[in-house]
Amino acid sequence: MNQMLASLAFTDAGAAELDPIHLESLADHLRAYDGRGLTNRYRDLQQLTWVARGEGVCELDGRTVPLKGPVLVVTPPGMVPHFELSPGAEGLVVLAVGAALGELVPPEDLAGLARPLVVAPPGGAAGQMAAAFGFLQGEFARAEAGRRTALRAGYLRIVSLIARAADDAREGEGSPDAALVARFRALIEQRYRDHAPLEAYAQALGVSLARLSRACRRATGKAPLALVHERLMLEARRGLTFSVMSVSQLAGSLGFTDAAYFSRFFQKRMGTAPSAYREGRLRG
Repeated sequence: MNQMLASLAFTDAGAAELDPIHLESLADHLRAYDGRGLTNRYRDLQQLTWVARGEGVCELDGRTVPLKGPVLVVTPPGMVPHFELSPGAEGLVVLAVGAALGELVPPEDLAGLARPLVVAPPGGAAGQMAAAFGFLQGEFARAEAGRRTALRAGYLRIVSLIARAADDAREGEGSPDAALVARFRALIEQRYRDHAPLEAYAQALGVSLARLSRACRRATGKAPLALVHERLMLEARRGLTFSVMSVSQLAGSLGFTDAAYFSRFFQKRMGTAPSAYREGRLRG
């Protein structure tokens, strides 16, 4: 029996079902398909090939790409990769049914799986990727309650790492404006509760305020202060939705010294007072 068709799970009623996610060792996969991905009749399968150790090349989308583990190759549905790897290469191959991807993966991250991509994660990112594949491998071998949920969770973890790697690659290849805004957003994440003046952000980034403003407007269409306020508002909405803090306590946690000012700040941007926003979220 084809190993793909042997990838079964059992429902609570005891009926066998195909997993939407299948996993096999890199060696088994390459041996079964003579170095190739699944044949073109499996047009609905999306393939992630994790080469943990070893080196070689991959023919993908008309290109020959050198590989040296640890490295991940993302192959969208309908595309068949061909690998030539050194003897003893180790890794895993994950195959996902394309029809299930729309249910598993949020739209903003699904786009990252729709084109071929080679990801060579550096340092700690490689460790995170290896751990994610290790988790998925362990859950795939289980026959316990919660297995299918764990498979989905493991797959989504890998997709999140792919999305971040792709985003890092775009920033590295993008314009100086995009690179500066990426650094600015990272700094906002650290300091948005401090309500520091924009001049302090610009100084920390080693640029003038005018340069920062131009970069933000070119890359995002927004002023630097708007990006800071967006981050504050995101955390405010999270706090009103998921915490039991009072509006005054939440304001303090976000660095506002005056709860009334926080309420005006919030209402100006959301069109409703914080307490009304919370009540609306609680009512669903």
